[in-house]
Amino acid sequence: MTLFQRRSAVMTSDRLRRMVISAMFLALALIIRTLFRTYIPLFGESGLRISVHGIFSVMPAILFGPVYGAIVSGLTDFIGFHLSPTGAFIPQLTLTAALGGFVRGALWMFLRKGSTTVMRIVVLALSIVFIAVGGGNMAALSADGVNRDFYEAYTDGTIENAAGQTVPHVDRERIDTTGMFWISRMAVTRSINANNPANVLDEFLTLMTVTTFGAGAFGLLLVLMDWMANKFLIKDKASMQTMPLLLALMIPAVLISTINTEILRHTAFPSWQLLPFSVVWLPRVMQTMATTTLITYFVAMLLGVCKNQPHLREWIKLK
Repeated sequence: MTLFQRRSAVMTSDRLRRMVISAMFLALALIIRTLFRTYIPLFGESGLRISVHGIFSVMPAILFGPVYGAIVSGLTDFIGFHLSPTGAFIPQLTLTAALGGFVRGALWMFLRKGSTTVMRIVVLALSIVFIAVGGGNMAALSADGVNRDFYEAYTDGTIENAAGQTVPHVDRERIDTTGMFWISRMAVTRSINANNPANVLDEFLTLMTVTTFGAGAFGLLLVLMDWMANKFLIKDKASMQTMPLLLALMIPAVLISTINTEILRHTAFPSWQLLPFSVVWLPRVMQTMATTTLITYFVAMLLGVCKNQPHLREWIKLK
């Protein structure tokens, strides 16, 4: 057997092993997804699914890279729906599930060899900035009296907008933004010409205050949980740090939750279109963050087990 043939045989054997283990994780994810899940009503719809099947569906992305992650995550959604269908099948959600698996694998390949200390410092610094910006925005908007009821004082009746909806008519000529803080002026000028200024203003205020402040607070929580996990839970600190894993799983989770919220508004749950996007998105993304944090620490423990098996390290991407 030539050297080329020997290398080809080794590569084929490694690929087969990865496929078998990925199939095993897929089966475990499907079992958990089918048997152990619950739905929480959100604005009259089953908008929040609580499940921890991601503990197993994300493992191929972490162990073998983005391609395996995309395949297993996509199949988990596709097969999982047909095993236990709820409503109509939405192919866009399967595509976003595959996208999430690919991004997780790609981010992990990029972050796993980075400095954990640097990542912690960056997350901590960004968290402080977000909290400062969110708190400053809240103070400025409050000082200028710009809140969710701001346009009520300038409403003089109702009109029908381009979508055929009856909305309050705002007398724009009476609104003067002179002397306002820049964030208040931006909130008013960006919403005043919309079909429904109150809804657009509400979304802007949520994004610039609650969401911004919440992102900073959650970042601090991630740093705290990473410190606690490495101090009390992770024994082999040199080989397993949780911050890179948190970032690799959390960023795509929030991204896909945001995309899926918009997809659901225009497919399964059209009643959500009557609400500002932020009102529907915020509880969904908070649930996603909480679930992903839990999943991260279970995945960290599974990775620790894999890293302690010398024969596994030879052919999985943990080097």
